[in-house]
Amino acid sequence: MPDRPAILRTLRSRVIAVVVAFGLVVSAVLAFAVHLAHDSYSLELRRARATHFLDSVTSMYGDLLPLARLDRAQLEARFRRLVLSDPSTRLYLLDSRGRILAGSHQPAPVGDFVRTAPLLRALREPSDGALRADDPDEPGRLARFAVSPIAEDGRIAGYLYLVLGDGQAAAAEAAGLGYAKRTATLVGAGALGSGLILSVVILAIITLPLKRLTGLIESLRSRGFEASSGPQGLPRWGERNDEIGRLSRAFTDLYDRLKAQHDQLRALDAARREWIAAVSHDLRTPLTSLIGHLETLLLHAERVAPSERRSYLAVALENARQLNRLSTALLDLARLEDERFVLTNELIAPGELLDDIARRFRKDARDQGIVIEAQYPERLPLVEGDSALLERAIGNLVDNAIRFSPAKATIAINASATDGRVVISIADEGPGVDPQDLPRLFDRFFQAKAHREGRGHCGLGLAIVKRVCELHGGHVVAANRDGHGAIFELILPARGRAASPLALRLEHPRESLAG
Repeated sequence: MPDRPAILRTLRSRVIAVVVAFGLVVSAVLAFAVHLAHDSYSLELRRARATHFLDSVTSMYGDLLPLARLDRAQLEARFRRLVLSDPSTRLYLLDSRGRILAGSHQPAPVGDFVRTAPLLRALREPSDGALRADDPDEPGRLARFAVSPIAEDGRIAGYLYLVLGDGQAAAAEAAGLGYAKRTATLVGAGALGSGLILSVVILAIITLPLKRLTGLIESLRSRGFEASSGPQGLPRWGERNDEIGRLSRAFTDLYDRLKAQHDQLRALDAARREWIAAVSHDLRTPLTSLIGHLETLLLHAERVAPSERRSYLAVALENARQLNRLSTALLDLARLEDERFVLTNELIAPGELLDDIARRFRKDARDQGIVIEAQYPERLPLVEGDSALLERAIGNLVDNAIRFSPAKATIAINASATDGRVVISIADEGPGVDPQDLPRLFDRFFQAKAHREGRGHCGLGLAIVKRVCELHGGHVVAANRDGHGAIFELILPARGRAASPLALRLEHPRESLAG
């Protein structure tokens, strides 16, 4: 696309150019229209005066036709006297067929006949300014004319025919036309100037907000969200109800949304980098230990005692299991985050689910001197969802509670129903959670300080818990208890009727899921 001239590269200059061009076209059209109107008016006025003149002559001299037959020279002398005021005008007497009986022109006209069809039409349509008839002095030329009929016995016996000339009347018409053109030019120039002034004012009203918005966008593009003033740099245009106000509000909303997404992406990127560093460390630590023990066994197999070899293999196996837990957690989180993931729904009795989880973790807890108690009302509403996923989420919370609870502590797994929801809580007697970590505890890439001290989990367990709750239409919250420890609550929507665990086992028997 060819470049526009420099003067037309801005919206203001292009609009002004359009207004100027439009004003010039309007002025030209106005001048042309005035010329046509004045010409038509002048012709109609001359024809009306000429017709009135002819009617006066016809009424004054009622014996024109007999006089033309008796004394043509005398009649022509009268005609010349009648047109003395404008010698360019010529007066003729015609019979009913258009033959010239007398005329004011001297010497005698070249032609001796005028066609009567235009004369009859002029009598029928006196306002038709385009009519022309034969000029007896210049055969073949059509001239503007006026005509008045001469009647005898109720019929047209002849015509008084006047050819309009270009004498004094034409000069007066030319003077009037010049005045009309000057007036039209002045009016056009005034309209053009007023249009230009109005256009500049309107463009200033329109382009000033656009210029400010463009400046903010350029600042945002070159300096970013951190250095840009944002919508605060705009005047109070957002309070207007016109297009500028709607544009300002739309820009402000868009800026706020982009700013929030930008801040979220920055926080997510920072958390991702921190999480990758933590995952790398947690993967490297057991991997290094595993490689070291295996290399020791490989290089010094003959000198390592059987008991020591068994110890090395046990440590290597534990490190391999730790790597397996990390990789499994990563894969599980990726699977749950996939939009194509579909739950395997069934009706679940919360009490039965808690019994299964308590039974699965009771041995590990007993080995560390910890007691696990599961309590819930006899009849709880059912929960619709994926039993394996819910058991995995609750199991993650119970596993955390065991790892951070001291010996002789009690972990309480409770369930209750309220307002159409089932609340499952896990309370421990550990050190609790740093209050600064609570708002971000369930973020995907966030890892609380206490979790960093317990390597091998990378903060993925709580992220999995949160995602499982979201998939089931619920949410999870965490808080510190008044004494020692923390409490985690899974809040899920209730489905179906309330039922006891025993009744549900009889109706829908299921096996306990292993961890």
